[in-house]
Amino acid sequence: GLLYAGSRLAPGSAGGLYRLNANGSTTKIVAGDRPAGVLVDAADGDIFISEDYGGAMYRSAFGATTRSTWVSGFSSGDDDPVGMAIAPTGYTGPILSAGQALVVDRGANGTSDYIWRWSPAAAEGEVLVHSDSASAGPMVDVVDVAISSSAIYLVDTKETANGVIYRLDAGPTFTPIATQSPIADPYGIEIDPTTGDLLVLDGAPDRLLRVNPATGAVTEIFA
Repeated sequence: GLLYAGSRLAPGSAGGLYRLNANGSTTKIVAGDRPAGVLVDAADGDIFISEDYGGAMYRSAFGATTRSTWVSGFSSGDDDPVGMAIAPTGYTGPILSAGQALVVDRGANGTSDYIWRWSPAAAEGEVLVHSDSASAGPMVDVVDVAISSSAIYLVDTKETANGVIYRLDAGPTFTPIATQSPIADPYGIEIDPTTGDLLVLDGAPDRLLRVNPATGAVTEIFA
């Protein structure tokens, strides 16, 4: 029943994790360095934060005003973890089990992109699911992930080209969702639990889209 947001302000300022209160005010939970992603575990209310600049993920227990390093190993290079998602109870899809999670690493400055599996219940122990070299696809600039009861979806900005929504299948293999109109700069994705549609943030122009993954129909919700 609570809302949280990450502030991208730089270190030494007011950056970090905030709770958005019903009266319109905000409460700072914990300081951080330009959070790239915020994920709440629906099972217990714990909050996970990814920081692409620092190259690590952190956990704040529900009700706490401190955080602990949760995943820090990754590729031990230029790590840039961004979007995260947890497989819901009853998940029947590929790659992971219910309760396990994925995080995408967009890379930087021409480095590889990665997909990692991790556990909300135990720190570290991340497992590499897939990596792309800078010169070989399909990932170019993967930024977010969403998991339904049976499927995994990724968004890739493709940098200077139009972006792509992928369904991640066993293998893993990447199946593009053929949208009926292009999405220039997709940088966020979530799944509508009532319809199964994909809710996608497009940065060019700034707008929120509804995408039917079966038909590829794209509907603008607001801009």
